[in-house]
Amino acid sequence: MDGDTNQITANGHVYTGDFGVSMKPQKTVAPQISVGYRHSTPGGMRAAFELGARFRRYEASVSGTETLPQQGQDDIADEVARANDDLDDFPVVPFLSVSFGWTF
Repeated sequence: MDGDTNQITANGHVYTGDFGVSMKPQKTVAPQISVGYRHSTPGGMRAAFELGARFRRYEASVSGTETLPQQGQDDIADEVARANDDLDDFPVVPFLSVSFGWTF
């Protein structure tokens, strides 16, 4: 997940600039566990659902801080470090998938 912003608040200070904000998985492959049900009718209608959890950790980052004074860079780095510590508290991401289809 990527985005851009022109304002960041960190450690009580507001910083303006052209910042890129990103939250990406630490690894590209993640194990998951799930249960589900799938049903098809003779007329071609299909329905399915799946409920589970992915074991995946995410990491946040901010780019574009190079033009800020050192204090601003440090404040944003501290804020990102705190966000990453919080993200480490959630190694499991639940999910629900529902689908409907028709074969003709």
